[in-house]
Amino acid sequence: MEGRNWLVRRAEARLATEMGGLVYIASSRRIRWTWLLPCMVLGFVYGVIGQFVISPRSSATTPDRFGNIPLFLVTSVLTGLVLWALTFAIAFRKLLVFDGGMVTTYAQQSTTRVFPWADVNPASVMAVTAGPAGPTSLLAAKRLTKLGVRGKYAVVFEGLPRPNKASAAGQTSAPGFWTFETSQDPAPLVRTIEQAMMKSGVPGAARICARALPPRVLTERTALD
Repeated sequence: MEGRNWLVRRAEARLATEMGGLVYIASSRRIRWTWLLPCMVLGFVYGVIGQFVISPRSSATTPDRFGNIPLFLVTSVLTGLVLWALTFAIAFRKLLVFDGGMVTTYAQQSTTRVFPWADVNPASVMAVTAGPAGPTSLLAAKRLTKLGVRGKYAVVFEGLPRPNKASAAGQTSAPGFWTFETSQDPAPLVRTIEQAMMKSGVPGAARICARALPPRVLTERTALD
């Protein structure tokens, strides 16, 4: 299964008892190339500061700054690349579809968010697309939470209000609308949701694909509730 890295396998093993088998992995990624240049500039700023602060042989009478220009350049470039690499932490997201529901932010049990099928409104599931700003920017709801990073498409669903209940898997879904933006074709994700909800016996699940596909093109602000 594409996208099944070690974090996914660990979450799959941890959630298997409550959520069943993993059937699909949806990916959302957006590498921030526009941040590369500012990070490189910041790397050189740190490099210059380092020359004045931690140069071991510098003194007021015998300055030893910028004595090794190649080392200064390499260190500054590497510092900038490391700073840019830190942005990868918010550049990749995955939505895991299990037999029993959906899971996201699964790196730690305390951050894991679980959407059991019983807590998802099948009539609300839809796929949308929009321009460069991303489809979520054109959606409006009293409570709208974005699960992925900006992409060409978004799969939207509503979490139903339920009494608070404990879950060994992680935090259970809260009422409101949720979006998962992706640059991938959303049809496989929507079909997998339909099949898994039908398998779980959720009423109305059989009509999800008929309502949700093809993705609806958004051209103006759209209210979900």
